[in-house]
Amino acid sequence: MSIVSIGKGVARGVAVVPPSKSYAHRLLLAAFLSGKNVAIDNVDPSNDILATMDCIAALGGKVNLVGRIAAVECGTAVGDAVLPLLLMAMAFAGVIYFRKRRAHA
Repeated sequence: MSIVSIGKGVARGVAVVPPSKSYAHRLLLAAFLSGKNVAIDNVDPSNDILATMDCIAALGGKVNLVGRIAAVECGTAVGDAVLPLLLMAMAFAGVIYFRKRRAHA
């Protein structure tokens, strides 16, 4: 084992962290629901991510993957039509739960 000594100074350089599949799913869906065209960098094109892209396409969006950059193009009025369906599907799958609001006194 060697000992490394680091002195005072300004940190410089670039650190590229491994892509996160969980974050990629969330970013793709959030970009789609935003109603805007979004580019996401450092996306690992795994089978799960490709399936998420297919789901977005089935809902009217489009995802172009060039290398590790995913360009998400939204359809018209995506949030109005898709968000309620997505929330209902997540509720039925047990991913999210809805609580009753408390009555104000």
